[in-house]
Amino acid sequence: MLARLPLPYLLLMAATATALLCLATYRWLRPPRAAIAAVAAMSVAACLGMAGVGAVESELWSARQMLVLYSFCWTGLALGLFLIRHGLTAYGDQVRRDPHGPPPPFPTGYVVVFCAAVAAMCALAYLAAN
Repeated sequence: MLARLPLPYLLLMAATATALLCLATYRWLRPPRAAIAAVAAMSVAACLGMAGVGAVESELWSARQMLVLYSFCWTGLALGLFLIRHGLTAYGDQVRRDPHGPPPPFPTGYVVVFCAAVAAMCALAYLAAN
C-alpha cells in the first residue's frame, strides 16, 4: 500500500525516521556528539543496505517495500526510546555517578516496552508495505 507512493515520498519517510531516531538518541541517551554522528551514519548505511537487498532480491520484497520497512522500524526505535525515556535518564544518571563500578541492571520492564514498540511498528510496516 505505502510502497506504491512516489520514490521522493519514501525517501522523505526514511530521512524523517532517521532524523527522529537521532533526535531521540541525543535527547534521552545523552551520548557524545560523535555517537550521534555514528548513529546517523549507521542509519544511512542500514537504509542503503535494506534498499539494496530489496533491489537485488525483488522476489519477496522490493526496494520500495524495504524503505517502508526501514521507516517504520526506525520510527519504532524512536517511539520505544520515547516510552522509556524516564528510565533511560535515571539509568544514565546512575551510571554517570559511579563510572568505575559495575553497571547496574537495566529494569526488564523497560526492555519489554521498548521491544514491544519496535515489534508493533515492524508488524505495521509489514501490513503497510504490502
